[in-house]
Amino acid sequence: MGAGAPGLSLVAQVTAPSLTPGLWMWAAFFAGLGAVVGAGLLWARRRPPRPARLAIPPGPAIAPRRVAVDQLDRLIGDRLAGYRVVLLGEERPGCIACLDAAVLPGELVAAVERLAAVAGPPVALVVAEPGRLEPPVGTDPRRALAAAVDGRFPLWVVDGPAEWEPLT
Repeated sequence: MGAGAPGLSLVAQVTAPSLTPGLWMWAAFFAGLGAVVGAGLLWARRRPPRPARLAIPPGPAIAPRRVAVDQLDRLIGDRLAGYRVVLLGEERPGCIACLDAAVLPGELVAAVERLAAVAGPPVALVVAEPGRLEPPVGTDPRRALAAAVDGRFPLWVVDGPAEWEPLT
């Protein structure tokens, strides 16, 4: 067989089909679509959940009041008869006692708010032993508690500040 024999060639022919411009267009489209979907999923995953915001009209603020130690039984028995009374101090019948020896005002208010979320009568907070409150450094514990309550429920404090209205 000679080099010039018919039917034989030293150059191989490529018989695989080449990609047409239409196939390149579809490949680019799906690659772009994948990139957009991937970026959207990453954005959705990184976005933190937001707490629900409710448009609750503010009710009338309930001012904190002071009470004398000898008037506690009258306060709890008469004035707060229709309330679930949370008591920071010595246990009394008909009251929900706070078991902590020392409590932060914000933590006490959070516990009372959790109780208020449960169906039942309204709640009231009576502080018979203000010395058990652990306020932030440099603040009056009774004022820190009143700021944490912010008028959301009745607050009665034994020997509260003089400007607070007393039990009458």
